[in-house]
Amino acid sequence: MATSADATSTSGQVDVEQLRQASGSKRNELVKFSLTGMDSPKPRNRPGRVRKAVSLAAAESGATVNDSERLWYQEAVFYEVYVRAFCDANGDGHGDLQGVTSRLDYLSNLGVNCIWLLPIYPSPLRDDGYDVADYCGVHPHYGTIEDFQTLVNAVHERNMRIIADLIPNHTSDEHEWFKKSRADRNGPYRDYYVWTDNPETYNDARIIFVDTEKSNWTWDEVAGQYYWHRFFSSQPDLNFDNPKVQEEMKNVMRFWLNLGIDGFRVDAIPYLFEREGTNCENLPETHAYLKELRTMMNEEYPGRVMLAEACQLPHQVREYFGDGDEFHMGFHFPVMPRAHNSSSLKEILAATPEIPEGCQWVTFLRNHDELTLEMVTPEERKWMWDEYAPDMQMRINLGIRRRLHPLLDNDRRKVELAKCMLLTLPGSPILYYGDEIGTGDNIDLFDRNGVRTPMQWDSTRPHAGFSEAEKVYAPVIDSQLYNCERVNVKDAMADPSSLYHVLRHMIHQRRKHQAFGSGKLVWIDHEDLSIAAWIRVYKMDVMLVVCNLSNEPKSPTITLPERFVSVPDVEDILTETQYSLEENTIQVPLEPFAFKWIELSPVEEALLKRLGNPEKGSLHWAALQDDLAAKEGVTPLDVAREFEHGVVYQLLKISGGVPGEEAGFDRGLGLVDLASAQLGSKIIWTNNEWFAAASNLLKPGRGSFSPQTFVSTGQLYDGWETARHGALRRGGRDFCYIQLGVPGVVKGFDIDTNHFTGNYAPAASVDGYCADRELSTEELNVVVSGIVEDVHNNRQEWTEILPEVTLSASSQHYFAAALVSRWTHLRLNIYPDGGVARFRAFGDVTPKWNDEKEEEMIDLALITHGGKGVFVSDSYFSHPDNAITPGRGINMGDGWETKRSRSPDHKEWLVIRLGRLGSIEEIELGNYPWGVVVDGCFGEGGEWREMLPLTHLEGHKQQTFVRTTDSQATESIATLRDVGLVSHVRVTIIPDGGISRIRLRGKPFSRKSLTREMLSTSLTSHIQLLGIDEGRFHTFGSVSQVLTDEGCKQWLASTTGTMSVMCKQGIALPHGMVQLQQNFEGECTYVPLGGVAKYLVVVALPKIRGTRPDLMNLSGFINEGNRAVHIHQGVWHYIAPLGELN
Repeated sequence: MATSADATSTSGQVDVEQLRQASGSKRNELVKFSLTGMDSPKPRNRPGRVRKAVSLAAAESGATVNDSERLWYQEAVFYEVYVRAFCDANGDGHGDLQGVTSRLDYLSNLGVNCIWLLPIYPSPLRDDGYDVADYCGVHPHYGTIEDFQTLVNAVHERNMRIIADLIPNHTSDEHEWFKKSRADRNGPYRDYYVWTDNPETYNDARIIFVDTEKSNWTWDEVAGQYYWHRFFSSQPDLNFDNPKVQEEMKNVMRFWLNLGIDGFRVDAIPYLFEREGTNCENLPETHAYLKELRTMMNEEYPGRVMLAEACQLPHQVREYFGDGDEFHMGFHFPVMPRAHNSSSLKEILAATPEIPEGCQWVTFLRNHDELTLEMVTPEERKWMWDEYAPDMQMRINLGIRRRLHPLLDNDRRKVELAKCMLLTLPGSPILYYGDEIGTGDNIDLFDRNGVRTPMQWDSTRPHAGFSEAEKVYAPVIDSQLYNCERVNVKDAMADPSSLYHVLRHMIHQRRKHQAFGSGKLVWIDHEDLSIAAWIRVYKMDVMLVVCNLSNEPKSPTITLPERFVSVPDVEDILTETQYSLEENTIQVPLEPFAFKWIELSPVEEALLKRLGNPEKGSLHWAALQDDLAAKEGVTPLDVAREFEHGVVYQLLKISGGVPGEEAGFDRGLGLVDLASAQLGSKIIWTNNEWFAAASNLLKPGRGSFSPQTFVSTGQLYDGWETARHGALRRGGRDFCYIQLGVPGVVKGFDIDTNHFTGNYAPAASVDGYCADRELSTEELNVVVSGIVEDVHNNRQEWTEILPEVTLSASSQHYFAAALVSRWTHLRLNIYPDGGVARFRAFGDVTPKWNDEKEEEMIDLALITHGGKGVFVSDSYFSHPDNAITPGRGINMGDGWETKRSRSPDHKEWLVIRLGRLGSIEEIELGNYPWGVVVDGCFGEGGEWREMLPLTHLEGHKQQTFVRTTDSQATESIATLRDVGLVSHVRVTIIPDGGISRIRLRGKPFSRKSLTREMLSTSLTSHIQLLGIDEGRFHTFGSVSQVLTDEGCKQWLASTTGTMSVMCKQGIALPHGMVQLQQNFEGECTYVPLGGVAKYLVVVALPKIRGTRPDLMNLSGFINEGNRAVHIHQGVWHYIAPLGELN
């Protein structure tokens, strides 16, 4: 067996023959290649993720690929590169791999994150490389295997991926296999191809290239027989009934996968096998072989993908996904040709079948082939030919050989509309090289070469920056509309209003919203067929797309399904235009061929609006369960958000709360399940657990039940179930005592009877007990003694905190506590008996400290020590309070994880209020954002001080930073700085991603030392007072309405960011205002004034990160804005964000 060293020479050149031999070895003998002088495929340094570039050797050693990495293609934006036409680096007149490498930064800037290479194999190029002469080589025009390896590495270094064409169906007639096959009828290669003496065989198979081929059989003089070909006669089909051919193709795939490629676009897949009496397409044998290929990919190269090119209707392409065990992706050919009106578009989308989980459609506007019209009706084909290809020279076979811009009359509006549909309809989009700048075509060139002309990089003649050669493979377009002086990359990038920048903005917005990549489609019918509207929804991400397909202005009123009704004011994310939602309708004015991408989030406000005035004593929360959200368009408005392995639940602030208590619960960060076993809570006694133990109540997740299947304890039900009190079930009750792992103020309960149907508990109540310390065994016995006989006459101080409530079968029940106070023990009572799956007690941790232990080092941020996340920029995937819970993270959902932005200047942050004030001496971080910065401050108005400067983190590790003196610090170790007493810590991750656990260890301060520290710490902020004479002013950014006295009552305080604030002189800042200022990475925020009447707070942050108003000049701040709002005259404070105050 060849070693990796054997595969390279001492000069670093790849020994291709060794690679071929190794790729052809038996599966368990394959090797992972390390190319000396240029490393084997590097793992991507991906923000928030570390992508494992797994070869077979890695897979056999036990390496795995997580779901996010495995499904990367669902969120990808692909870019199709015809290497020959893209960029010529060596000046021979042909584009090459070095040229593609030199232009990767351009592609990365555009926003695409996967490159698709058209064939680069050695070939006579009669069909632009689809006539393969050698499967394990690179055409000399394009470079070498070393150039390919360099390209792959450079792609991965930019957090991008790369796939390439695989052409298994046929080879060139110049391939060595075919030469040997035709030369010897009895030789080993004869059966590599399909031969016959009878050209009437397989006569039911159609001819695909009807313009050039008259038969699928061609006579070969050397062989003395006919050979089979589905395409050009120069492309004989391989015989996949031969097991040797099947294995040869697997080895071809291994060859390229070992070089680090991320997958294949597999050409002409329906035609691999032939059977008499069929049309020789989509045969069962084809699917059986594809399953073998997928198994090989899964086992040997996890995370790599296959894209099927099957030019057929969706229900036929659906078969190529199998049961999720064939192709990962498949082209959706007919959707874009039908986008000329909403009726045709809706029809084809409705005819598109569901595909298995983990699979994805792929869509495109144009590519290197003709625009096929095989999947439209004859009437539609005639209309499209007349409309888009009136000149017969523009037509080929059953399609149109034109590029996108000429096809759409070079109308920018139509092109942008087409791009909008490509980027927002279901599927991963593919852009064809040059379409982003408006490249034209040359229909005078042969066949499909008219859409394969050189890329126009600048306006220089004669070859538009494509090549310095005197003669190139094909002429640069020289037409009046599309010549290089009018259309080129350099000018497009320099013009902010160009199609390039419009498309770039659309791509970046698409990648911010997972709804477009992974979301379900909900079609919105409209009586005007020139209006197309749809909703894309994925978990908490809900996007409305509205398109005007006509050349006349329209102002359609869109009626939304009730479950998607959002906040009253919504926004087009492309233009930041505001729209008002009235009931469940929205009016969207549209210019000809215009479109809008309207975000219907945030969900919390939408749920609040939908709930109205909840019944007193009830708790409601917005929630998300993947299995529910994935079914039939169920949105976050319809389900409850449960973090299965965590202890934190996202609660929504509501009106109509318990009298004497602030209405409802804090919006943003949630309450803690104080009864969770994960926090150390335990059942200390129960009177009855006949069928199932009470300890199940405190476990994470919802209880489960499988008929006739017993859980690990030998019991049938996962929950607490007691014996029956009698046939009539009257008069009795059962109860259990819970010692909370950490004392806390209990605000609400979840009593869950999940999977208990006829045997559920009909009613329940909760009592509380408070002890300032952990009770001894004897004391506990006193607490619970006598309870069985008469709980109401008990001398112990048990207090009813939830009166008796009614329960239903197999349901979650949410109740607010009738008495909100601090408790150390709870008693759950059920009436008269029955089963409860889970019990949650939500509240805030309030530990009672023992001053004698204050010299010990503790985790000051731990939830059980009273730590709490108070502000967070984003918690899309999992709740930030999970990061400060005890223990190690159980899985990816048990930690703090944000949505992916993948923007190099992006950052997310979490502000933690420490449970104990102290000086932090050690920080431990678990898992894998790319980098982190940690700051601390003392007091709500304190200034942030940097404790840990920007530090790169390694993936999948717990990393510890210890405070050192300057003399101890080294350049190789990030220094944790001493900033003194700290009450709040801000952890900033760059650019995004996840942290499983955050540990902030230090010695807590006693009251005496705390007082001294406070006396020596200045909490004064200097506020510049400025006069203002304008009766109107403009905000910097977007403010949708003025918050007057009445408006303040209707809006919730946002905790998603900070603000620049104006406030009437002499009026105290509202509670929490200063806290909000500590986080200067938000966008537009609303802040109510609480009880202050007739005054307003104007929030004005720029929408674009990195921009700031002129903080020293109020008039400059005002004049930079773009929306006029009325304010009261007078003298105003101008309060800059904290950190910019001196």
